[in-house]
Amino acid sequence: MTKDILTTGIFTLAGAVLGYVGSLFSGYVSGKYSYKGAMDAVTKQLKFEKSQIIEEKKEQEDIAVSIIKTFLMNEIKKNYSILKKSDPSGEYLKILKREKLSNSKQLANTSFAFIDYNKIKYNIIKYNVKTIKDTIEVYRTFEYLQSNAIKRYSDLPEDDKEFLKKGIIKCEKMIESPCGSFFHTQNKQSI
Repeated sequence: MTKDILTTGIFTLAGAVLGYVGSLFSGYVSGKYSYKGAMDAVTKQLKFEKSQIIEEKKEQEDIAVSIIKTFLMNEIKKNYSILKKSDPSGEYLKILKREKLSNSKQLANTSFAFIDYNKIKYNIIKYNVKTIKDTIEVYRTFEYLQSNAIKRYSDLPEDDKEFLKKGIIKCEKMIESPCGSFFHTQNKQSI
């Protein structure tokens, strides 16, 4: 009888150990696959959210381009024309773009138009897209030139000269781009 009790005890203990190991193994396996399933769901959600953000950014860019083309391009062209007329030789624009050096050239004494820009500048700032930032930079260039007309170009700080160069080049690209290709290029870069 002790032999039967001992045998029964061993089998019971072996069953308990196997049950314990089986529980651990099944817990590990189910945990592993639950984790994998959860991570797959999170990954899919993140991809979906990223595509939504990209789509929203593209819509914002399209709205921004439409606003600029509709309300501001004529004023930008007019201001650029005023700038060109201030120095028919073209030397002034070359100096501003840093294509030509100048020791004594005074900034052009010009008045630029800001009527349309002033009407919508507080509305367009909410579009955090490159096209709007570039357009604002072009207008800031005109504002700088107008407010510093009595200064000599050579007296300007290096940062200001670089700022003017970038603003004038962006302005020319905006104006010269056929059918707004400048804006389409900006759209691709900002996404």
